[in-house]
Amino acid sequence: MRAFADSRGDILAFYRAANQMTNRDETLLISRNGGAQFEIAYSHHWNVSSCPMSSASLSETSGEILAAAETHGRVFFVRLDLTTGKVSSPVSPDTKAKHPVAIGNAQGEVLLAWAEDTAWGKGGAVAWQLYNRTANLS
Repeated sequence: MRAFADSRGDILAFYRAANQMTNRDETLLISRNGGAQFEIAYSHHWNVSSCPMSSASLSETSGEILAAAETHGRVFFVRLDLTTGKVSSPVSPDTKAKHPVAIGNAQGEVLLAWAEDTAWGKGGAVAWQLYNRTANLS
C-alpha cells in the first residue's frame, strides 16, 4: 500500500484489495476532506486466486497524480487529474514486470521504471520507458 498527501491537501491511498479470495484489484482511494471520507477514484480489476507480491507508487506533477502498480503480471500507470477527478486509461509496456515507479515533469512526460526477472531471492534487472503527454513512447 502507498499513501500520499498532494499539494491541495487531498489524501490518496493505493492498495491491492482482496475480495472473495479471487479479486485482487489495485484500488486508488481519494479523500478531499482530510481523511473523513474516501471514494474510489480508480480500480484495475485482476481475478487471481493467489496473493501476488507487488508494489505501487504515487507522485504528483503539474496538477495530476501519477499512480503506478502491477496487475496481470505487467506494470501500468494512470493519470488522475486533480481538478476534474478524471483518470486516464492505463498505460503499460508490453513486458512482464513488477515494482513500478512513475514520475513526471511539467511537460507531461512520464518516466515509468520497473523490475524484470525478479523472484524470491533473485535480484533481476531495472528497465524503463519514457512517455510523452499523450502516453506515446518518447
